[in-house]
Amino acid sequence: MVKLWAKTVKNHHIIRQETYMAVEKYDSDRFFVYLTDCCGLLDIETPVVLETHKKTFERFHHVRFRPSDFMDTVEFDYLLIEQIKE
Repeated sequence: MVKLWAKTVKNHHIIRQETYMAVEKYDSDRFFVYLTDCCGLLDIETPVVLETHKKTFERFHHVRFRPSDFMDTVEFDYLLIEQIKE
């Protein structure tokens, strides 16, 4: 099962947060799908995903997306995606 905690942070405060769950086992090839679903829950656009984002998430089980990773202007300092371990 995939469980992710997605949150937008501004000035060290959580602005919005959502928990995403998928029944399937985590698959690194589906990282963009998981991220898109999380962003849909938060009602924000999906950021540009680089290979370094995927590698960081797989190694540390969390990844940050800065405003420069988004095509449009965003109202937060960063988007943090964390994997929730059972």
